[in-house]
Amino acid sequence: MFEAVKGIDADFICLQRDNDMEVCPDWVRQVPLDNWLQTQEVIASCDLVITSCTSVSHLAAAMGIETWVVQPIMPYYLYAQPGNKTAFYNNMQLYRQDVFGKWDSVFININSNLKKEGVYNANVG
Repeated sequence: MFEAVKGIDADFICLQRDNDMEVCPDWVRQVPLDNWLQTQEVIASCDLVITSCTSVSHLAAAMGIETWVVQPIMPYYLYAQPGNKTAFYNNMQLYRQDVFGKWDSVFININSNLKKEGVYNANVG
């Protein structure tokens, strides 16, 4: 995922906690996420949240923050309908894997859409 957003002129905030924090690059700001209030405050500072299907995706979308969700080829049942939108959130875009185990096309699409959307000098979580 980090390769997909590398080189985009934006401020990045890590919304990951507990596991795999060591893989977060130095150019992604890490913030305390010890409770839901802190998580909500950090998400509120973002213009866009890019995540997998986690509680963060639901919180961000419910808050009205534009949310892009990376989905495996066999998605979470709430997102299993065709297309790249969900019936649950108007501001959520789904990015689906085309081939099991291969994520390159998903992240290339995200990178392309970031550039197209002009997400520069923005906070991305």
